[in-house]
Amino acid sequence: MKRSIGIIAVVVFLLLIGAAALMAGRFERRMAIAQEDMAVLDFADPMADYAALEEDVAGLPLVSQRPLREIRRRRAMLQYWQADYADLAEVARKASKTEDAD
Repeated sequence: MKRSIGIIAVVVFLLLIGAAALMAGRFERRMAIAQEDMAVLDFADPMADYAALEEDVAGLPLVSQRPLREIRRRRAMLQYWQADYADLAEVARKASKTEDAD
């Protein structure tokens, strides 16, 4: 009986690790696709991808702020390349406030 419970606990643990790795891989893949689109100067798709990624990451519990900062940095870079400078000033202000808080 003890052995069965131990095996079940290990299986559940490995399933959780696998699920976390799968989610991280999907996140990285979506980030890479958006970056690839930016590299070929296709700016419409990455903006939607980054917005969806930010929404997905913000909704996850126990996730550090690092991926969110990276997404926001890339969105700001995208806005810069699209010559959308009006919103960049606000993004810069928010970024400096969050970095000061860290």
